[in-house]
Amino acid sequence: SCLVSLEGRSLWIVQSMPVHPAEPLLAKLKVSLILYLPPVAFCMLCGIFVLGADAETAVLALLLALTVVVIMGETGLIANVNHPMLDWQTETQAVKSGVAVLLCMLYDLGIDLTLGLGGYLLIAKAGLDLNTVLTVFLVLTVIAARLLYIHILKTSAQKFAFL
Repeated sequence: SCLVSLEGRSLWIVQSMPVHPAEPLLAKLKVSLILYLPPVAFCMLCGIFVLGADAETAVLALLLALTVVVIMGETGLIANVNHPMLDWQTETQAVKSGVAVLLCMLYDLGIDLTLGLGGYLLIAKAGLDLNTVLTVFLVLTVIAARLLYIHILKTSAQKFAFL
């Protein structure tokens, strides 16, 4: 997740920079995405190759996985702005002991369970086509990612400015 808590007592330095408060947050999000998107893309491509998915399914599954990573990064950033741990003694405390970390894990678990169970129910039980389900999930996750991005630009940036 994108950790605002790592700033700790030095947070005032970032806050005093002559940039919009969203800029440091977006920089943290970009670093997170640079670290997480390539391995997820690689794993998805390997899975697609092993399972022998057709091109349409492969593209939809890859885009859905990448969009979920974006959502997870955004929710992590929002959780850390809302629940920062700025009074830590070691960096390990900031990374592993904060409420934001627990919330991120719960959000991520909720996203995975929703998509997994929802996909199972829609495909196996309701008999919908795999590509239809992937398309619906992709559209919903893109909308969610966009709404979370807007939330970061407005609400989270404003909150970050006054931590």
